Amino acid sequence: MFTYTTKVRIVPSIIAEELGPLEQAYKKLDPTGLLRKPGDKSERAHEARSAFSRWNNLNHFYLRLLQKESKSENIPILKQFEDGSVLIEVTASAKGNSARVYFKPSVTSLTKEVRKAIIPINDDNVFIYTDLKAAEFALRAVQAQDQEALDTYHKGGDIYMHFADKFPEGTSREIIKKTLIANMYGKTAYSTAKDLGISETQAQRLLDMISMTMPKFTILKRNIAAYAQRNNGYFSPRGFDQTKLVKVASVNPERGFDPNLAWSAYTQSALGFIMQEFSEKFLQCQKGAEQTFLSVFDSVVVEIRKESIERFKEFFIKMWAPLMPDGFHTGKSMFEAMYGE
Repeated sequence: MFTYTTKVRIVPSIIAEELGPLEQAYKKLDPTGLLRKPGDKSERAHEARSAFSRWNNLNHFYLRLLQKESKSENIPILKQFEDGSVLIEVTASAKGNSARVYFKPSVTSLTKEVRKAIIPINDDNVFIYTDLKAAEFALRAVQAQDQEALDTYHKGGDIYMHFADKFPEGTSREIIKKTLIANMYGKTAYSTAKDLGISETQAQRLLDMISMTMPKFTILKRNIAAYAQRNNGYFSPRGFDQTKLVKVASVNPERGFDPNLAWSAYTQSALGFIMQEFSEKFLQCQKGAEQTFLSVFDSVVVEIRKESIERFKEFFIKMWAPLMPDGFHTGKSMFEAMYGE
């Protein structure tokens, strides 16, 4: 079972500062609280519930950090710094059929404002952040062995726009990208039409067209679905090696076989396994150094010495090849490294 622990330094006072605006945001949307009650499916009600959830989850985390919740829910504090920041331990483990890495306490799933409060354990260090360029679609191109698309990708081109000639002239990048992903995961013309803001007939034409003009992707989809159905489960490569498939989920006997689940598991779970392998090897190289190491789906945030930045870049590029990083960014907080503010 994949698991590791990492230490995270958090400044509670910064969280307190962020809670105020978050509370104001949901109260402005829903001052009476009526919209947050179940049953209202309006767009405003959805926004109000989302805004409340962002505030509520962060507030609950803040109270646990201050030891103000029930004893079983409080977050143990390993160390308190002179500036009022605290050190906690976070446990990473892979969950679900995606093989994705999740954390407990779930610092990466809270509203992004919490990232302003996450700072390096060592004041002289910085955070470095990177994510993968078009991760899921690029990996599907690797799995489909579409070398022409990968050549465009590796030369720094836009892998989605590589397929622009499959679409009517003048089709926007957004429509091209969303249609390619919809085809990759078997979305219906109805849901694709809603995503693109076009008619269902137009969406079906686009999906049919790229299915016919992208044979390597289409053949791979057929093979994935056939293997999964034949073996009564959903499978994924353990990383890039497609000769070794791992069963990540069983077919629900009540619902029956779902090819969409087969297609999503095959690529998304493979990314999860690659992240697991990268995490294990990186942590082995660090030999227990006290530094924060977090992943957020297909991205990583690592506390690092400034003189080690170039070495980390080389290591990341080597470990994830043939997938490519979408740049590297540093900052004195997790938020600054991720968003540049």
